[in-house]
Amino acid sequence: MAVITDLAERKRQEERIHYLATHDPLTDLPNRRALEDSLTRVVARCQRGRRGALLLLDLDELKLVNDTVGHPAGDRMLTALAGLLRKKLRPGDLLARLGGDEFAVLLEDTPVHDTHAVAERLRQVVDEFRFTEAGRVFDPAVSVGMAVVDGSLDPQAVLALADTALYAAKDLGRNRTVVYRPEDQARTGSDRLSPWPPRIKDALRENRPLLHYQSVVQLATGRPEYYEALIRLRDEAGRLVEPKVFLPAAERFGLMPLIDRWLVGHLLDLLRGRPGLRIFANLSGPSLKDYDLLEFIQTRLAESGVAPGQLGLEITESVAVADLVGCQNWMHELRRLGCGFALDDFALSSFSYLRALPVDYVKVHGAFVRNLDADPTNRALVQAMGSGKRVIGEWVESGAVAAQLERMGFECGQGFYWGEPEAALPEP
Repeated sequence: MAVITDLAERKRQEERIHYLATHDPLTDLPNRRALEDSLTRVVARCQRGRRGALLLLDLDELKLVNDTVGHPAGDRMLTALAGLLRKKLRPGDLLARLGGDEFAVLLEDTPVHDTHAVAERLRQVVDEFRFTEAGRVFDPAVSVGMAVVDGSLDPQAVLALADTALYAAKDLGRNRTVVYRPEDQARTGSDRLSPWPPRIKDALRENRPLLHYQSVVQLATGRPEYYEALIRLRDEAGRLVEPKVFLPAAERFGLMPLIDRWLVGHLLDLLRGRPGLRIFANLSGPSLKDYDLLEFIQTRLAESGVAPGQLGLEITESVAVADLVGCQNWMHELRRLGCGFALDDFALSSFSYLRALPVDYVKVHGAFVRNLDADPTNRALVQAMGSGKRVIGEWVESGAVAAQLERMGFECGQGFYWGEPEAALPEP
């Protein structure tokens, strides 16, 4: 006698889940996780004498397209540009989408002068591209930051250098390429290419950050479950600076604990006068390693008179997975006082971590939620993410998606369907 089990379907599902965990669902390009894995391998090979390069690309105009003709149009522009960029690369080159309007290109066995030619070719193809939607013509451009990979720096250092070069390209006027080599770091230090560290410190001293708030809504009632606080910055002239401009520099130069300290202090001052209000703030990865910040939160919370349940913290899935023990310590210390926690941007790579993390809410990544009403694959995957926690669907942009989430047992949703982030909270 024999008992035979056909595992083919399960294997196909596992392969599909792995593919989705390493690829961007919109463009079908490799995602940040896949890029970091490939970069690790390329750095190791470069230690044996090879040369390569990492290019980071930041597109202009996406926000304008999203705000004027809608996110579906922005998605179509991104998909079209991804196809154009892919055609300009060799078969062995890796093109990845990191999220939003950011892409990356990893080149191996490529001399520096050839790498610069590739960067210029990509910049030119975007510069010549025109996107037409609803009678409007959009003219995107791209800034490119490039770091040489020669095996002398680890993958995270290479990413940091490419990121520094990218922001130098943007500061110099956009639509250009800036190359940053490892020897530049040794000779000048990375501060030379970034004006942001002193600007961020000045802004904190002068109390120029400000918060916008977006509601997390109960699907059954339409009432806010809580509000998420999103940080912005005013520059020296009072102009609003988007987080994607200054937060990468703050992370790179170790300034996130200072920003998070300002954020928590500001929220506690606000909550002191609003006893029925609940606000969650995003906590960065570097802050979880700063136990002075943990002590600051505990002390300020005790002194403020604010009920601990009014203050919550959100930690992204990638941060939690990278430092599971640190996350657990923070959560246990603050949950003991009564603070809530949410796991943000939950995707597919860390089901096994959910039981280890004492979170109240799990926010399913919006890439799996946005087209939930029309995509049966996403429905099946999102349904599998039900974890016994209170589950929130992100990036909800239509009533059809909100209704689908409610039918699937989700309690809450968040997205433009209920409104964009606002600078003022509703009156009590």
